[in-house]
Amino acid sequence: MKHKRQMTIHDIKKRAGSMVACGVVALSVSTAVASAPYLTESLQNSDASGYLSRARCMMTDKNYVGAIDQLNQIRNFSVNLLTDNTLQECDYLLAMAYYERGEEACVEMLRKYLKDYPSAQNALQARLTLGDYHFYAGEYDRAVQTYNEVDFDRLNASMRKAYSYRKGLALTKVGLFDEARPLFRALLKDSEYGNAAQFYAAYLDYVAEDYDKALEGFRKVDNTVAGHTQRQGKKRNWEYTPTGLEAGYYITHIEYHKGQYQDVIDHGRDLMQKSPVKELLPEMNRVVGESYYKTGVESVAAQYLETYLNATEYPVNTAVYTMSVIEYNRGDYERAAERFRSLADGNNNVTQSSYLYLGQCLMRKGDNSAAAIAFEKAYKMAYDFKVCETALYNYAVACTAGGHVPFASSIDLLEDFIDLYPRSKYAAAVDEYLATVYYKDHDYTRALTSINRIASPSAKVLAAKQKVLYALGVEALSNGRYADAVGYMADASVMTNCDRMLATQALLWKGDAHYATGNHKQALQAYNAYLKNAKSSDANYAQALYKTAYAQYMLHDFRSAQSTFAKAAPKLSATLAADAVLRAADCSYYIGRPSEALKGYADAIKKGCKTADYAALQHANMQGMLGKNSQKISELNKFISDYPESKWLPEAMLEKAQTYVEMGRSGDAVEVYRDLMAQYPMTTEAREGTLQMAITLSNMGRSTEAEDAYREVIRRWPTSEQASSANDDLRRIYAGRGELQEYRKFLASIPNSPQLNDDDMEQLTFEAAESDLTDNADNIAKMQQYVEQYPSGKYLASALYYIASYHRAHEQYAEALSALNTLISSRGDSNYVLPALSMKGQVMEQGV
Repeated sequence: MKHKRQMTIHDIKKRAGSMVACGVVALSVSTAVASAPYLTESLQNSDASGYLSRARCMMTDKNYVGAIDQLNQIRNFSVNLLTDNTLQECDYLLAMAYYERGEEACVEMLRKYLKDYPSAQNALQARLTLGDYHFYAGEYDRAVQTYNEVDFDRLNASMRKAYSYRKGLALTKVGLFDEARPLFRALLKDSEYGNAAQFYAAYLDYVAEDYDKALEGFRKVDNTVAGHTQRQGKKRNWEYTPTGLEAGYYITHIEYHKGQYQDVIDHGRDLMQKSPVKELLPEMNRVVGESYYKTGVESVAAQYLETYLNATEYPVNTAVYTMSVIEYNRGDYERAAERFRSLADGNNNVTQSSYLYLGQCLMRKGDNSAAAIAFEKAYKMAYDFKVCETALYNYAVACTAGGHVPFASSIDLLEDFIDLYPRSKYAAAVDEYLATVYYKDHDYTRALTSINRIASPSAKVLAAKQKVLYALGVEALSNGRYADAVGYMADASVMTNCDRMLATQALLWKGDAHYATGNHKQALQAYNAYLKNAKSSDANYAQALYKTAYAQYMLHDFRSAQSTFAKAAPKLSATLAADAVLRAADCSYYIGRPSEALKGYADAIKKGCKTADYAALQHANMQGMLGKNSQKISELNKFISDYPESKWLPEAMLEKAQTYVEMGRSGDAVEVYRDLMAQYPMTTEAREGTLQMAITLSNMGRSTEAEDAYREVIRRWPTSEQASSANDDLRRIYAGRGELQEYRKFLASIPNSPQLNDDDMEQLTFEAAESDLTDNADNIAKMQQYVEQYPSGKYLASALYYIASYHRAHEQYAEALSALNTLISSRGDSNYVLPALSMKGQVMEQGV
C-alpha cells in the first residue's frame, strides 16, 4: 500500500513565507504589541523542546507511535520561530520512527531529509537507514544503489562489518556476484558474520559452477540453525541468515552434479533423518531417488521418486523421466507412455529421450505411425547424438513396419542426419543419395553441399560434382551473380579427369563471367585457355575468338584485337560477323590507319551490321582524317538524311560544324551549331557545340553574339567543363573592358557557377592593364586605375614600375620619381626595388 508523503517541518517552514509577509504589515499598523513575537518565540521554543525531549525518550523505549504523535505536535507551532536544529532533529526522528514501524512512508521522508540536510550530523545514518528499508523490504536493487552512496570508511568497525555484509547480500540477490565476493571474503574471519559470509562465499562459487571450491566452502559452514528476530510480525533477517542445513543441501546437490551418487544417498538420507525441514524434504527425496537410479537400484529409487512426485505440484522433469524409465523397464508401457507424454512440451535432452521412449512404448503397442512421429521429434531435437542415431534408426524401422508420417520429408531428415553426424559410417552413402536426388530436382546448391561433405568421393561422385558445378555456374551467370559464376566455373574447369569437354566449356563461361564484371584481363586469360584446349571444330570456337577479340579491344590492345576480329569474322553468324568487321575497323582507326578503317566501315555497312548508322558516321569521319573534308560534309549530310532517329545525330552535327570551321566556313558552322542546340539541347554535344560556337563567333569578330553564347554555356551548364572554359574567356573579355564588377554580378546570379573572388578581380584587373600596355606602350590609363583601385595590391610593385617607366619614357620625371619613391617605400622587399633605385638615379640625372 502506497502512503502519502508525510509533511516535514522543513516543508511547513517553506510554506510560511506568506505568513511572514502578513506579519510585517501588522507591525506597520501598530507598534504597541511589538514585544509579543519575542514572547511567543520564547514560549514556542520551550514547548517544542518539551515535545522533542519526550519524543527522544519514546524512541528509546521503542514507543514509535507516541514519538510520532509528539513530533507531529511541533507542527502546530509557527515554524519560523523554531531553531534550525529543532526542525532538523524533528524531521530526522519522525523519519526514523516511521522506519522503525516498517512503514513505507519513511522512504520519502528519509530522501527529503537527505536532500534538505545533506551535511547534517545524522545524514550518514539516514542514508544507511534508507538502504536498510529497501534491504529488509526485499528491494535489493534499490538497497545496492543506496549503499553505494555511503562511504563505508566513515563507519565504525562494527557498523562497517554489518553493512558490508548487507551490501554483499543485496549484491548477491541482484546477481552482481563479482562485486559481492570481496565483501564476503573480508568477513570470513569475523566472529559475528564469518559463518554467514562463509555460506555466501561458497554459494557464489556454486553459482559460478566451481563446485570443488563451493564444496570446500560449504563444509566450513557451522551446522547450526540460526534464530530469527522479529519486527512488527515480520522476520528482520530471515532473508540473509543461512543455516547449516542449507549448506548441507547445497553440498548434496554438488555431489549430485559431480556424479557422486553414493555420497548423495548417504548425505541426503542423513539430512532427512537428523534435521528434517519440511520444505527441503521433497528435493532431498528427488536427488536421493535419482541417485539410486544412477547406481542401478531402481526399486529403491522408485520409492523415493514416488514420495517426491506425490509431494510436489510441479515436479522436476528429470524425476518424471527417471520414474517413467523405471516403469518402462518394468513393462508398464501404458503408465510409462502417460508420463513420457507429460514431458513432451519441453525442449531439452530429457524431452528428446522421452520422445524416444514414447516411440518405443507406442511400437510395443503396435501404433507404428504414432511411434514414427515420436521418433522423428526425438531425432530433430538433437541434444544427444546417440539418442538421435537411435531415434533415426527407429524412425526407419517404424516406417518400414507400415508407419506413415504426415507432411514428413525424408530428405530433410537425411540432411539433419548429415549435419549432426558428419563422421558417421553411413554419411557417405546418405550424401551420395542426397546429391542424386537434388541434381534431378535441379537443386544444385544442396547437391553440391551434399557432395562436398563426402570425405573420399568416388569417381562417380566427382563426375556428378563437375556437372553440378557447371550447372551452378550457368545459373549464377544467368542471374547476374558473376563472382559466384567465376568460382563455380573455375572449379569445374580443373576437373579434367572427369569430363574434359565440360571442363573446357567451363573456361569459356568463366571468361564470360570475368568480362561481365569488367575484369577483361582475367577474361582474356580464360578465353585463351579455352582456345588452347578446344578444337577449332568445336561449336563455340568461333564465338570464343570473337569474345577474345573483345577482351583485347577493352584492354586497348587494338592491334591484337584487329587480328582476332578478322580471324573470327568468317566463322561467325552473319550478325556477329558484321559486328566483328565493324570492331576491326574501329581498331584500325585507333592505331592510326584511317584508310584501312574506311574500308572496314564500308564492309560492315555492306554486311548489314546492326549499328550501320555508327559505321556510316565513322566512315565520314575517316574521310576527314584523310583530308577529304568536302567528302566528309557530303557523307555527314547523307547520314543526317538516312538516319533521322540515330542516337549519333548530335555527334554528326557537331562533327559537321567543326569541319566547316576547319574549312574556313565559320558562318555555316555557326548555323549548324545553332541547329544542334535547338534540336538536341540536352546533349553533351549541344553543350560542347555552344562553347565552340562562342569561340567561332569571337574569332569572326562577332563579339556580342560570342559573349551571349559564352553566358549561355554558364547559365545552362554551370558545373560543366565547358562552363569553366567559357568563364576563362569571359573574364578576360570583361577585364579588358574594365567591367569585372558587372561580370561578377552575372556569375553570382547563376547557382553553382564559377565565381570571382577578390583575388581574381585584382589579378584580372592587373592582367588587363598589362595586356593593354603590351598592345600599346602608351596605354597607361588602366595601370594607373589598378594602382588607384588596389593601393596595397599584390601587383603594386609591378604596376608602379610600369608607370614609372611610362613617365620616364615621356620625360615626365616628377611623375616617374613619385611612382619610384612609392614603390621603394611601400614594397621594400620586392624584386623591383633594385631596378627602381637604378631607374631613380637615372631619372634624377636626366631631370637635373
